[in-house]
Amino acid sequence: MKLLVIVDSYPPHHTGGYELRCKDVSEELARRGHDLLIITSTQPRNSKRIVQREVNILRILTGKLGFSSIAKKIYHDLRDIKLLAKHFNKYDPDIVYLWHLVNLSTAIIPFFSTKRIPVVYDEGGFGLANFVNFQNRPRYFYDNEKDPAIKKLLKNAIRTIISLLSRGLVRMKWTWPEDIGIIFNSTYTSNYSNDYSVPINNSVVVHSGINLDRFPYRSNRIVATPLKIILPGRIVSQKGTLDSISLGKILKEDDIQFQLIIIGEIISRSYYSEIERKIMEYSLTKEVIYHPMVSQEKLANYYGEADICFFPSHQKYGMSRIPLEAMASGCLVITYGNEGSGEIIKDKDTGYIVPDGDVSLAAKRIRELINNPEDYSRINHNARMKIEHGHSMNRYIDKIEDFLINCLKRSNA
Repeated sequence: MKLLVIVDSYPPHHTGGYELRCKDVSEELARRGHDLLIITSTQPRNSKRIVQREVNILRILTGKLGFSSIAKKIYHDLRDIKLLAKHFNKYDPDIVYLWHLVNLSTAIIPFFSTKRIPVVYDEGGFGLANFVNFQNRPRYFYDNEKDPAIKKLLKNAIRTIISLLSRGLVRMKWTWPEDIGIIFNSTYTSNYSNDYSVPINNSVVVHSGINLDRFPYRSNRIVATPLKIILPGRIVSQKGTLDSISLGKILKEDDIQFQLIIIGEIISRSYYSEIERKIMEYSLTKEVIYHPMVSQEKLANYYGEADICFFPSHQKYGMSRIPLEAMASGCLVITYGNEGSGEIIKDKDTGYIVPDGDVSLAAKRIRELINNPEDYSRINHNARMKIEHGHSMNRYIDKIEDFLINCLKRSNA
C-alpha cells in the first residue's frame, strides 16, 4: 500500500506519546514493505533538535500558532491545502492516513472528503469530537442574523474569493470523508466520539502496543527501601502530577523511605510552580527529583530501576503507553484507570486501580506490597505476560495493517 501520512509534529519534534506512536507505526508499516510519505508541520523555531536530510518526510505544514489572525489563518489555509493537493497528486496514495490534526488547518479533512480514496483517522484523544464543532458553521466567520446587510455581503464575498483563489480546494463547509475509517486506541475514546456524533460506522478499537525489546523485563525484583517511584508524563494539571506529591507526604508520615522521580516536559509553568510549593511545604526536597523529558532509552532505564510507576492522570480519553511500558519492565503500576489504563490493567492482578485522587489508598497499596513481596512478584509477572501476549508492537501493527487493508477493500468494493 501507498500511505500518505499527515500529522502535526513528527519526531524528533513531539510533545508526548501520540507523535512517538505515529513514528513507531509508520516505521513498522514501512518495514513490512508499505510505501509511506509523511507530511507534517515545520520545525518549531525554538527547537534545538536539528533534523538532517530526510527521505519521505516533508515538514511543510503550519501549526495554529501561526494563525494569530483571520488573515493569517486564511493565508495558511490556502498555502497548506495547495501544498497538500500538490503532493497528493504527485504521490497518488492508496490511503490517506491522518493522525493528530488539531493544531493544523481545519480545512484538511474537508479537502480529503472530495477525494475518491479511503481516509483513515488514528484517534488518540478528542480531535474528531472537536471537529464536530465545525460541521454546522461556515468557515472563518459566524453567520449572525443581526449583522447589517453590508457585513453579510462582505463575509460571503471573502468566502467566494478564498474559494476562487484555492480553485475550490479550501471548502467553505465542513464535510466528512465518505465512510471514514477510524482507529480508536481506547473504548472510552470511541464512546466519547460517538456521543459527539462523530461518524464511527467504520471504526475499530485497537489498544496501543510497544516494542518489547526497548523495555526489558527485570525478573526476581523485590521491593526495597528507599522505594523508587517513577512518574513520567507532561507537567500539566490533567496529568495529576501534584497528586504524587500528596502521595509522598503520606509515605513520609508513615516513615516509608522513598524517592519520587518525575519526568516530563513542563507544559504549565504555573502548575509546576504549585508542585514546587507543595514540595517545600511537605519538606520533600530530598525525596523528589525532577528530570525534563528524556529519550525512550533513558526512560526504559528509569523503569528498570524503579519499583512502582504511579500514573495519576485525570484525563479520561486516549490511551497512554506509560502503563504498558512500566508493565513490560516489571515496574508495578498504580493508576486511576484513566487514559485507557483501566481497559488494560486488572486490579490486584496486573496492577492496582484506585479511585481518582485517592492517594491514601495508593499509599495503602504500597504498604501492602512492602509487607507482601510475593504479591509484588506475582503482579509484575502477570503484567509482563499481559503485555507480551496482547500488546507487543507486532500484534499492534497486525491489527492496524488489517484495518487499513479492509478500508481499501471497502473502497474498491
